[in-house]
Amino acid sequence: MSYISVEATLSSGTLANVKVDRTFADGTTLIHNTFFVYEDEAWEHRLSGEEVDVSMPGAAFEEFVNTQ
Repeated sequence: MSYISVEATLSSGTLANVKVDRTFADGTTLIHNTFFVYEDEAWEHRLSGEEVDVSMPGAAFEEFVNTQ
């Protein structure tokens, strides 16, 4: 059986930290941290440094941003 668990905490009125814990059918797990910022009357997803590293390992943050 596989499952996903999501835990969100508001660290301020405009910042939500989100932890995603996934367990796969073979028993392996993956924990992922990300965050959302409330801007212009909407919650916007922002990539954490961990997410940038997974998306483009070894790339400088500026290089990653420039590809978006």
